Amino acid sequence: MIAGAIAINVIDFCYKKHIVIKLPDTVPPAIANSFSAIIPYFFITLICWGVRTLAGINIPELVGQMLLPVLGKADNVFVYTLQQFFSALLWTCGLHGDNITGAVINTFLPTWIAENNAAFMAGTAVADLPYVWTPNLCRLSQWVSTCWPILVYMFMSSKKLPHLKPLGIIAAPSAIFCIVEPIMFGLPVVMNGFLLIPFVLTHCLTGALTYWLTAIGFVGKMYLNLPWATPSPLLGYLAAGGSVGGIIVVFINFAIGMVIFYPFWKAYEKSEVAKMEAEAVEA
Repeated sequence: MIAGAIAINVIDFCYKKHIVIKLPDTVPPAIANSFSAIIPYFFITLICWGVRTLAGINIPELVGQMLLPVLGKADNVFVYTLQQFFSALLWTCGLHGDNITGAVINTFLPTWIAENNAAFMAGTAVADLPYVWTPNLCRLSQWVSTCWPILVYMFMSSKKLPHLKPLGIIAAPSAIFCIVEPIMFGLPVVMNGFLLIPFVLTHCLTGALTYWLTAIGFVGKMYLNLPWATPSPLLGYLAAGGSVGGIIVVFINFAIGMVIFYPFWKAYEKSEVAKMEAEAVEA
């Protein structure tokens, strides 16, 4: 936000004062605009480089330190579930919910898992580590309880809806690694009135359950920051140094998703079959 404010105002100042490279009117606008941006961008780079390198001011770190006293209280089931709610809601609108909410939560999650790691290396037991909410905690619930059940139902409905089988075959390998865009945008789940409610509901319910099971020690608190695309059962086991509960909770969440999505999926399937029959009659 700070960098954006600086950039916009520098560009506005340069254009108003005509501090730009002016090309003849015969030059195509796309090329002329590229050249006119060179001088403003040079000043933006100079300012940001001066603040970060010459002055030695790390603005993200400074903002993070200012926010930590407030955000340090965010490690609770209510705030975590709220973040899962907004993330899921944004996803159903076609926006990358994890990246958008990550602009806030990533100011403290890396610190929290680093502190968990430091505490573990100092001899603290996994159950006594300071933080429950770590960067990959959501990977034990969000996609395994939503996109994995949807993928199963896609194969189950492939006889009535033949187009779902090839899509499922394409989407399955990536879904194992929590890469869900082929399902989200291919089915689609995005802007799908039938699947919006179960998608958001399952995100929140399984997220809260996973947080609670981690807080009480059934799932080990994570102290290793593994790659986000690590398959969820493996991630739950390894990130806490060998937590069997981290494997079990993944399949509990998967089962919850299967139950919640079932009636909504059947309604979606019925609607799609009706569309196909109507198209066949028209043809």
